[in-house]
Amino acid sequence: MEKTEISQEIENEILALKGTKNPEPSPFIKYIWVLSGFNSYLKTPSYIKSEDLADDYDRIELGISLAKRIATLRGSAVLEDLNEGLLKRFGPKIVYNGSVRQNNDLRSAIEQGEIDYPKENFIILPLPPHNTNTKEQFLSFKKELPLDHTSVGVITHAFHYPRISRMLNPKSPLYPFGPNTNLYVFLVDRQLESPGIQQHIDNEKSKVPNYILQGDLAEEPAKEVIYEKV
Repeated sequence: MEKTEISQEIENEILALKGTKNPEPSPFIKYIWVLSGFNSYLKTPSYIKSEDLADDYDRIELGISLAKRIATLRGSAVLEDLNEGLLKRFGPKIVYNGSVRQNNDLRSAIEQGEIDYPKENFIILPLPPHNTNTKEQFLSFKKELPLDHTSVGVITHAFHYPRISRMLNPKSPLYPFGPNTNLYVFLVDRQLESPGIQQHIDNEKSKVPNYILQGDLAEEPAKEVIYEKV
C-alpha cells in the first residue's frame, strides 16, 4: 500500500471513532496502562507544543475512573461504598511510563493527596531520559513489566488509536505482552473536540505511514482488542 493510501486509512480510522463509546470495563482487568500524553498530570507544558494541557490529566483520570468501576465489580460494591481498603484489595494496578518530568508530576500529585486512588496500586516505570516516544513506552513496558495470562486495559487519546492498535497487534515487533493476554482499549475524547485536535490528526496521518513502512508497526490494526461499543 502506498503512503498516501495509508495516510487516508489512518484518517478514516480516527474519524470513525467519533460518536462511539468505550467498552464496558471487565472485572478481569488487573492492569490499566495509561500511555502518557504531551504534558503532565499537573498540566505543566512539555517541550513539545500542544494546545491541550489536560491531555495527560484526562488520560490518568479516565484510568482512575475505570479502576474504581472495576473495583466495584470485583468487590461486589457500589462506588459510594469504596474506601482505600477496598480499592487496595480489588482495584487494578495503574501503570504509567512517561518522561522524568511526567513521572515526577504524577508522583507529586499522589503524595500530595491530589489523586483519589491508593498509591500502592500505581506502578510508574522509567523511560530513557532523551527518548520518551510511544515506541519507547512499549519497549519499557515489555522490559519492566512482562505480562501474560491476564487482562489489560490500555488508555490513550482517540487520535492516537490507529498507531496504538497497530502496536497492539501481535504481529508488531513492539507488541509487549505474552500469551493469553486479553486487551481492552479506552479512549479519551472520542468526540475529537480537544484543543489542537486537527494538528494531532494531521501528525498521525504523516507519521504512522512512515512507521508502518519502516516495519515498526503492523500493517493492520489489532483484531483481538476490545476497543469500542457503538
